[in-house]
Amino acid sequence: MASRAKKIIVSTVAVTVLAVIGFVASSVYIAWHKFAIEDHIHGVFHSVAIGLDEFQKETGSAARELSDITPKYISEIPNLDLVDKIGYTRSPDGQNWELSLYSTALNPPRYYVVRSNQKYTESDEKKVILRYHSIWTVLKE
Repeated sequence: MASRAKKIIVSTVAVTVLAVIGFVASSVYIAWHKFAIEDHIHGVFHSVAIGLDEFQKETGSAARELSDITPKYISEIPNLDLVDKIGYTRSPDGQNWELSLYSTALNPPRYYVVRSNQKYTESDEKKVILRYHSIWTVLKE
């Protein structure tokens, strides 16, 4: 009987250890997957933000539309399946701009935002999920 009890205890411990390993591995995978998606989005569109900034430095005002920065600053505006919508706005005075990317690739859906002045409203600050590469701000929907 002692041998059977020992086998049950060993089996229970083994199953528990495997369950914990599985849980940790799945958590690590999910975190890595989220990071990989966000890093890919930022990496693909980083050149657009840099191009907008260079355009503004050279001309003294924000681009009227994204196509203004092609082909001099970037060859083309990227297209990425992970991004559902690309938005660009310029302030009425032409001094500031905002590039926004809307993505449903992660849950909750997110807005990836770069602003030339890096200023965010109190309402925006409540939606911040993270800040990335010192220029991107990720906002939940």
